[in-house]
Amino acid sequence: MIEASGRGTIVNNKVRRLMIDTAKENNIKHQVDIVSGGMTDGAVIYMNRSGILTAILSLATRYLHAATSVFDINDLNEGVKLTQKLIEKVAQGKAL
Repeated sequence: MIEASGRGTIVNNKVRRLMIDTAKENNIKHQVDIVSGGMTDGAVIYMNRSGILTAILSLATRYLHAATSVFDINDLNEGVKLTQKLIEKVAQGKAL
């Protein structure tokens, strides 16, 4: 997973594997994407000090910077499920 054609966050392979494996283990719908446009705050975290493991979990959204945006509520629900499962793994010491 790469953001802004390599100028932003480049997700560590362990973190990438954790996210993908967790999604697959829990039948959570997901897509892996390479974003060629702008960056998120994750890029600042990723490049801070000697580097902090960072990943970006985002939703496909139309009109993101407009007064109103549009997304599929099912995508949001899947993102919430993935976030919950990732937190559980980390809390149980089963991650990284």
